[in-house]
Amino acid sequence: MGRFGVADIFGKAICVMCSKEIAEESLKRNKLLRHMNTHKDVASLTDEGRKQRFEQLTKCQAFLRQSLTKKQQLVLFSYKTAYIVAREKRPYVKGEVVIKPVLESFVEIFEGEVFQKTVRDAITGVALSNNMIPRRIASMGKDLREQIHKDLRSSPYTALAIDESTDITSEAQLLVYGKFACGCRIVEEFLCCLTLHSTTTGHDIFRAVDAFFTENQFDWGRVVECCIDGAP
Repeated sequence: MGRFGVADIFGKAICVMCSKEIAEESLKRNKLLRHMNTHKDVASLTDEGRKQRFEQLTKCQAFLRQSLTKKQQLVLFSYKTAYIVAREKRPYVKGEVVIKPVLESFVEIFEGEVFQKTVRDAITGVALSNNMIPRRIASMGKDLREQIHKDLRSSPYTALAIDESTDITSEAQLLVYGKFACGCRIVEEFLCCLTLHSTTTGHDIFRAVDAFFTENQFDWGRVVECCIDGAP
């Protein structure tokens, strides 16, 4: 399974790229290959490159499990729960009114099991309130944005794709995507959504993107291509 990025963690088949548990019926070669191909940045690597990436990810996950304190584990659980709520586009209150009660029922049903106290302590100590979930999501968004901006600044070349659309309030929104080098890979990331409050001419679009570049200290000299949807 290692060649497809799946590791045996606590007796479960876990994808080291997305931390998802792989069902037993999905451990066949063709299904593992299909799952690996959903991670395009890894699937595009050579066999040796994938092997090195998998080894790095496996070591990182093992180090995290060994080095985290109980308090840090609870914070990590809170972040992972917030990520799932955001990914599934569910109301923030789901953490408090659904996930916690489910865990409490789990503890009640498995009374006497060795893991029961650990789960009960987690339920008592973890923060999944309607206020905490959006804070966790905002924190992850900020961290992800900082990582993308750092990679973009260090890339020698950048290509931009810009498109303008109108939201339900009839206000123009400018979507900016970037393709750039990140280590030995070429990645494509969503950079920002900018509101155009007046007209949507080429001058307005350039002024908005230029302000974004200036604010985040990006270098126009590294932009080698800009694809735009025919703004005048």
